[in-house]
Amino acid sequence: MSSEAVDDAIRKNITWTKLSDDLRTVLGGSQREYDKRILDYSIKNQLRYKENIVRFVKRVQEEYYDCLLHHSRTKMMLYPYHLSDILVRELRLTPFTYYTEMLVDVMQAEKSYDSIPNFTAVDAMQILGIGRNQYIDLVNQSRANRRLFRRSKSVREMLPQKPVNNFTVEPWFLFNYGCVLENDVRLLSSVEKEVIDKLMDEGTQLCGLLDKNVIQRLLSRGLAYLEVPIHPEDCVYVPTLDGFVMNRTQGDFFETLLYKIFVAIDGQTSIRELSETIGIDIDLICNAVSLFCRLGFARKRVTGIENFVLHNSWGVENSSSGSCLSSPTTPEPSISAELNDLNFSLMNINSAGDFDDDDIVSAVENAVSQNSPLVVESSASSTTSAVAKRIAFIFDSSLTAFLMMGNLSATLKNHAITLFEVGKLSEDAMDSFIDELQNVNFFAEGEAQRYSEHARTLLYTIQSLRSVSEMDLIRIQSVLKRVVYIRLNFLIWELPRH
Repeated sequence: MSSEAVDDAIRKNITWTKLSDDLRTVLGGSQREYDKRILDYSIKNQLRYKENIVRFVKRVQEEYYDCLLHHSRTKMMLYPYHLSDILVRELRLTPFTYYTEMLVDVMQAEKSYDSIPNFTAVDAMQILGIGRNQYIDLVNQSRANRRLFRRSKSVREMLPQKPVNNFTVEPWFLFNYGCVLENDVRLLSSVEKEVIDKLMDEGTQLCGLLDKNVIQRLLSRGLAYLEVPIHPEDCVYVPTLDGFVMNRTQGDFFETLLYKIFVAIDGQTSIRELSETIGIDIDLICNAVSLFCRLGFARKRVTGIENFVLHNSWGVENSSSGSCLSSPTTPEPSISAELNDLNFSLMNINSAGDFDDDDIVSAVENAVSQNSPLVVESSASSTTSAVAKRIAFIFDSSLTAFLMMGNLSATLKNHAITLFEVGKLSEDAMDSFIDELQNVNFFAEGEAQRYSEHARTLLYTIQSLRSVSEMDLIRIQSVLKRVVYIRLNFLIWELPRH
């Protein structure tokens, strides 16, 4: 028995009286210790009060949420969006207020911007408009004010007084009212009042059915909130990352949990299957994936919004939104790849012991230039139940370093960041990646030549492999960091699927 077993009992809402003798022994026979573990686990995982065993430990709901928010802000965790109905509607604590308080704490302690966890930094930047450069400027300005004036501006006064009026909103997001007081209603336009009345009378609404501009204004005033619904049967994928903040990872529990889920997301695997594969509670995964979709770092494969007529404020471009993409094209049935020539060439180079990049480039180019090495064969004995195959192309972190350091293309770095942070690049993003590799500037001398040759070799390899079937690029380090059984399950995803 271990602490994991105790956590599992807490997740299952098992009270002390129903706890097994073995678990009681682990806890030293102390109910007080179990209560302490319940409170710590609930706060650390940002659990809802009424639906969990913590309500028997912390008798006052407001006190529990105060503790949860204090812990979350101190640890610089993401705003608990899954609790918005409580935090926004009852406590009137919006994401803007939450991140403002957090940045005040960080700036007063004169911590570096790198101390803010990656996902938290992204969310704060989207809401406050404060990224790395803005943060450094504010810290320097605060220091200068303290030296020049007896009474300088407080840190809070230096921060934005209202959120950026450009929230990320997708048509399939859900919209709901927050804490709306009489004084708030007096300041609303007639159109805004109509939307608030509709929400109060009819309940949650699809964003795509409402005026997008009204949604933005109500969110900016803190009078409403968004829900990003993720269900166990949903499939999501990670597109090329844009706007990702590459701070140093802090290694705390919540950030580690988010990364475990983030790097395991697979466009062909449902949330339920993902939960079973990586051994994480499905509710935690749904909350995490909802956050990723909110930040724009994950997209639903099927949203359901396709069956609705959107409000004209959304424009026609949303009908082909990336979040509504269909499944990738199924490849030819019963295909097989003959990579022997290329493998043989590379193994010969490796066995020689003395080789350089030119040898590898030459081997790949020779293999690609021939007609025989990479062919697609339709099996004469193929059955009607075709097997869709995907190739897993394993690469090392040094590849991402070459792509990021080489200044090969202005937009190639987004793909390199995706390869490094997510640990994989799925078939969905492969066409875009190939386009970027084809646009790489090739150099004839110096260190730049080496970088461009790596990019060219990668391009030829991907094109050849994709002539056989769909493929995913997978960073070997992201696989090796997993425990053995999760590593095996992860690799099984890349095997043929019926």
